[in-house]
Amino acid sequence: MGTKHLLCISSLSLGDTRTYTLQVADKRLSAKLNVIDEPLKFLSDLNPKKVTDCHVRSPPLSEDGFTSNLEGKGKGSEKR
Repeated sequence: MGTKHLLCISSLSLGDTRTYTLQVADKRLSAKLNVIDEPLKFLSDLNPKKVTDCHVRSPPLSEDGFTSNLEGKGKGSEKR
């Protein structure tokens, strides 16, 4: 047989594990593909960092837009 065929499957996920079948004319070939989850590879060492500053939200939440919604009295709490 002088002809070769290649089946390329890219961008795989774990959910792609299954048996795949290729049929050309009257020839049929099945193969089971097992996708394994490779561990992440870090490009550099992880070093401890001291965090001295933190921003939670900008601009700050208004009382009308947050606390009154928690009590069911703010915007968007009307019955439809």
